[in-house]
Amino acid sequence: MAGNQYYFFARTMFPTLDVVHDLGYHEHIWAKYLEIIIIIEEKLANDYFSDSLMETLREYIIRNDFSDSPDPNAYLKLSNHIRAIEFSILRTGEFPIPSIIDAVNFIRTSNKDLFQNWKQSDTARQFEKPWI
Repeated sequence: MAGNQYYFFARTMFPTLDVVHDLGYHEHIWAKYLEIIIIIEEKLANDYFSDSLMETLREYIIRNDFSDSPDPNAYLKLSNHIRAIEFSILRTGEFPIPSIIDAVNFIRTSNKDLFQNWKQSDTARQFEKPWI
C-alpha cells in the first residue's frame, strides 16, 4: 500500500530531491523543491500538457515503468522531453517556448491512439487553431 510520501512525490515529474541538488541548491532543499517544482508543473499542465496527461506521465515515472502505456517509447520520449523543459525552466527561470511547441506538436501529430487523455482535454482545444 502506497503511503503519503509516495502520493506526494507522484505529483511531480521529479519524484526525488535529486533535481534540487542538480540545480546547485544545497541548503533548504525541501523548501526549494516545494517552491519551484509544484508551481512550474501546474503551469505546464494547465497551459500546455493537461493535468490528465501529466498525471499519466508522473505515474509511469514514479513506477519507472512505461510498459503498460499504449507505446512505451513514445511515452518515455515525451516524459523525458517535458522533464528537460522543466529542468530548463528551473535553471533559467524562463519557459523555453520552442521546446514546448515541439512537445505539443509531438503529442498532436502522434498516432491517434496515443495521448488520448491530452487529445480529449480542454488544454488540447487551445491548440486546435494553427499557431502563428
